[in-house]
Amino acid sequence: MRRPEWVVVGILVSCLGVLPAAFCADQSPLTLSELSAEDRGLLKTSGILGLRSPDMGDQSVVYNSKTDQNLTAQELEKIKKELRQTPVASVQGPSSMPSESKEAKELQAALDRGARGENIFEPKGPLPSSYSGYSLKGPALAGEGARVHGPGRTQVGVDLSAHNFLTKTADIGGRVTQKFEDHRVGLSVRRGLNTPIPIEVGGTLQVHDRSEGFLNGFISGAEKMLAHGFGPDMKNPNRMGPGALNETINDVSIGGSQSRENSSSGFQLGDIMLSAKAALTVPPPGSYIPTVAARAAVTVAVPGPFSNGSSVGSGISIQQKLFSRLYAHGDARVTVPLESHDSRGLALKSANLGATVGLEYGITDNTSIGAQFNYQQSAYQATGMHPFDDDYTDVTFGISHAATLFARKVTFQIWGKEDVNLNTKGRGRGALAPHGDSDFAAGVGAKVDF
Repeated sequence: MRRPEWVVVGILVSCLGVLPAAFCADQSPLTLSELSAEDRGLLKTSGILGLRSPDMGDQSVVYNSKTDQNLTAQELEKIKKELRQTPVASVQGPSSMPSESKEAKELQAALDRGARGENIFEPKGPLPSSYSGYSLKGPALAGEGARVHGPGRTQVGVDLSAHNFLTKTADIGGRVTQKFEDHRVGLSVRRGLNTPIPIEVGGTLQVHDRSEGFLNGFISGAEKMLAHGFGPDMKNPNRMGPGALNETINDVSIGGSQSRENSSSGFQLGDIMLSAKAALTVPPPGSYIPTVAARAAVTVAVPGPFSNGSSVGSGISIQQKLFSRLYAHGDARVTVPLESHDSRGLALKSANLGATVGLEYGITDNTSIGAQFNYQQSAYQATGMHPFDDDYTDVTFGISHAATLFARKVTFQIWGKEDVNLNTKGRGRGALAPHGDSDFAAGVGAKVDF
């Protein structure tokens, strides 16, 4: 074990210990929809208050144009009290906010859009299928979008997914037989800090259950349909035959010694990830300027059958508007394992890479469809076994929808992911052979903004 890197983990965890205090502080910035008629009048005439993103209509964040800081309700009341005690002319001067100024026009346009219920399309972000979880690829940092939550803003997310593992290999280094389904409940929280540049901190954890599953029938039918058009290699031979779908097996044989790795687990906790992300660019909504964010994360291993091991990592995410409703998402990341060997005694690389690219198209203001491609490098040094050695690729398709429930913005996502590994050497199943990760996965999730 590399002891110096555990010092880094200790420092990160200690720093994140301040999160409860930050979470408790009410620093939520006000939006235009939260202002009374009196406050809106003040906004138009004082020259002190402004809108952070006028194109967002009623969802525009209110800020102090003198300090360039987002305003909370408490700060707004303080400013209103000061303005009531000061003549308006002495506050703004006769020409600081002319009626036809750019600021006045932006404000009036935002008020008009809010009154009509018209807001520009806001991308919902990448699909969550590239989130790291159990696999035979070792430690890997999860992919993320470029959005960074503003000061005092919190997002809580829940994802439910099923991942179908079905493979059988015999290589020089050993044998791997996987025949089970991994059901995951993912929980995440993000919190924006009150800092000069937008920074958010948060964490993610998963709860797993392993069983024979329910996706096999759907996958088998889809494979039969594809086989008619593209040939028999589209079928997974391990899915056929009497009893092929009626048992849960996860056997790994390394150097001749076979072990059954918790074939049926019940509900167990997976690894925990803590992260911090900073916005490198903050363009206004609808802008063609790319949104870019950088992040660092530490994954703390939780002993059990679903652990990939402890690691640290960093990544950079980008969101780029291509056309009025078409956006591109990209993410590149590097993961550094904190152990030299995994729990099976297999040697790990000093670092591994991953990347995600995708497109999102808004079919309405609140609904979008997306497709993305994910690549993950294996974390293992050469083992002589394809499930551990081969890199992993997949494609994901999904739909996202934003709604307002109980005065909160909620974003729903539903997606399906298919393994499309490009390296097919020694697999005997063509370009769709599952190796070391799920053959097919599907999920649904919701994220609530506070």
